[in-house]
Amino acid sequence: MPPCLDLHAHTTFSDGRLDPAELVQRAASAGVEVLAVTDHDTTDGILPALEAAPPPLRVLPGIEISARHRGRGLHLLGYFTADALPRLQGWQAERRRARRERVVAMIERLAAVGAPVDPARVWERDEPRRMPGRPDLARALLAAGHVASWQEAFDRYLGAGRPAYVPTRGPDAREAIELVHSLGGIAVVAHPALDGHGAHLDELAALGVDGVEAYHSAHSTEVAEGLCGRARALGLVVSGGSDFHGVSADAAPLGSVRWPAAERERFLMAYEGATK
Repeated sequence: MPPCLDLHAHTTFSDGRLDPAELVQRAASAGVEVLAVTDHDTTDGILPALEAAPPPLRVLPGIEISARHRGRGLHLLGYFTADALPRLQGWQAERRRARRERVVAMIERLAAVGAPVDPARVWERDEPRRMPGRPDLARALLAAGHVASWQEAFDRYLGAGRPAYVPTRGPDAREAIELVHSLGGIAVVAHPALDGHGAHLDELAALGVDGVEAYHSAHSTEVAEGLCGRARALGLVVSGGSDFHGVSADAAPLGSVRWPAAERERFLMAYEGATK
């Protein structure tokens, strides 16, 4: 029987609440046997996670790239080996700069629409190697009393099409896929039903994507099965993950997204084949 895999989790190096050591301990306690650390646009949490992982937990190095396709945001999961990490440092520095500029622009937009936030609260978790993002703005909106929940912050101000939203300035899908392949890894479309890219899987497959995150904490069983069918038809592997952030008590816990043993085995074979 293939091990329990959770291939989508975040740490404090992006928008997660647990540091890498806490994350791997939580995963091991939850019965996860293979955990992918996939922070937004950074891999800086991977080595600490590898060092802290208690046996027999296996940590897969990964990343969640903020890319663009058809004029809208696309999240692309990349899975590779630790040998690839040094080659990403320059790219990550550029992404960190772009993310900071985006947050500054969104602070200005919030003020313009009557929901000013304290910049000190936005940047209170800022560290040289951490990737800032919209969750930092959501926390500041909560502190200022403009919203009652994270979800309201995104629904009213920070989500795509909302008054304070600024689009991601990231690579296009082809560039992101090629980056992952240049590292000897495999590229997987993250939560396609959330981003509206479920209808574009044929285009993304033509660009070279390797897989689809069909099993995600926000995907219903019906959606997951439909995405699996599309993936098989396109010759893509399937992945699954909780997208764990540790932010809210009602979010999916680590290891809670279960997916078929045959698909887990196919994913591991594809990963081992690409990274050997």
